[in-house]
Amino acid sequence: MWRTLKAGKLWTAVVKNRRKNGDYYWVKTGSTPLMKDGELAGFMSVRTPVGQEDIQQASALYRDMNEGKLTHRTLYQGILIFTGPLKFLSIGKVIPLRWRIRSYLSILFLFTLAALFITTPITPPLTVFLLSFFFATLLASEFLVRHIAAPLEKILSQAINSASGQADKHFQLNRVDEVGMLLRAVN
Repeated sequence: MWRTLKAGKLWTAVVKNRRKNGDYYWVKTGSTPLMKDGELAGFMSVRTPVGQEDIQQASALYRDMNEGKLTHRTLYQGILIFTGPLKFLSIGKVIPLRWRIRSYLSILFLFTLAALFITTPITPPLTVFLLSFFFATLLASEFLVRHIAAPLEKILSQAINSASGQADKHFQLNRVDEVGMLLRAVN
């Protein structure tokens, strides 16, 4: 948790808090690094009660971590991911949106390419189609990144700035779709 926060990233997870008298209680904490003039100035945490099921899951997870039983897994920004040779199993949890878009469209292109090679003899018109489809896929990928992923990255940055008390640098999108309205809500 502290490594994540010191890196300027958010942390959300169920944690065990110790009281001044030595007792403890379980909460879900959303912790945010507080920045001042681009420097880490402290941390803010919002804690909410959790149910017994969440407590049991977190307790078992932390026990396994403390006993060294959590092989090839670790907590990353508050979520459990695989490490080592199993790291690829967590790609869906950690891959940035811009690379999700690019990956999905690349997979679409590769499946189309494979299907055509299996079912159709290669001809000059097919080659032209495949080249056109390849460039259309690249163009669509970058269009989606520019119009969805990049604005969402800016909105995330604005939300983090707001949460850390640095909400003085608002930017606007001249849009009223979900992305534009999300920015309005954050602002």
